[in-house]
Amino acid sequence: MFGLPLQIYGNEILLMPLFCLNDIKLLENMKGYTIGTTNLLIFQMEKLKPDARYDIDKNELKIYSKELKLALKATNYETKLIKKILNVIVL
Repeated sequence: MFGLPLQIYGNEILLMPLFCLNDIKLLENMKGYTIGTTNLLIFQMEKLKPDARYDIDKNELKIYSKELKLALKATNYETKLIKKILNVIVL
């Protein structure tokens, strides 16, 4: 449905930019979700357990999932490539 060129969101993965406590039941049957909220109570709920959380006020990304941390870790080749690109840009 959404997410060109990849179809990321659909029937089993929810996208709700404005999420409130009244919608908590919507998440029970979802494989995944992306929500936007300012309600701190939502972050304290045990059944939500996010893989990652971005705090826009602090400009901070926290990753809780071990699998996601491993997937996001750069390989040696990627690290060397980034250093080469940055050297070209800086010079």
